[in-house]
Amino acid sequence: MADPTVDEDEVKMPEALLSREPSQISSIVLDETGSPVEGLSRKPDTDWLEPALATHEGVTVPLFNTGDRIVIERYCHQLAGSPWLDTQTYQVDSIDDETGDLCLWNPDLLQRAMGNFLTGPSRGDKYLLAPVKGFTSKRKRGRPRKDQAGKPADPLPAGAKKGRGRPKGSKNRSKEVIAQEKLARREELKGSKQKRGKR
Repeated sequence: MADPTVDEDEVKMPEALLSREPSQISSIVLDETGSPVEGLSRKPDTDWLEPALATHEGVTVPLFNTGDRIVIERYCHQLAGSPWLDTQTYQVDSIDDETGDLCLWNPDLLQRAMGNFLTGPSRGDKYLLAPVKGFTSKRKRGRPRKDQAGKPADPLPAGAKKGRGRPKGSKNRSKEVIAQEKLARREELKGSKQKRGKR
């Protein structure tokens, strides 16, 4: 007898999912109605990344050092078909060349992790080199520099250094001119205060 507390529509799997292999189910996105959305996948595309391991005379050798960033694409080996589990970027804290053990740091999740570049790939996990920082063109903070390409540089005489500050030959304003400017400024301020007082 069916349990009255359980809605059969919630338990029922879409037929499109039942017809697929377990390895295909992991990368399927469902819409609000529970139907699979073709062409969309939660699994990131890592085909463009370089492999992080190489084989030399039958020995697996890591192509990364301590402090480098690597991408590990993991698969769930306990389930039939080994479906995709997750893809994470790690910073390598330490490498044991004999055992293959890796001490890793995940900056996104702020937690430590372990890996093994010898046993992991033999189970189907992918070890890839992370892109170099600055690969993506992120906008930097601060005011962007003005384009100086179209502005011609001022010619300097041979052996002369380009100095800072006021150019030679320019003169200060005289004390009389400065005093007159100060008086004019004071009068201007007084006038603005009187206008405010009348309001």
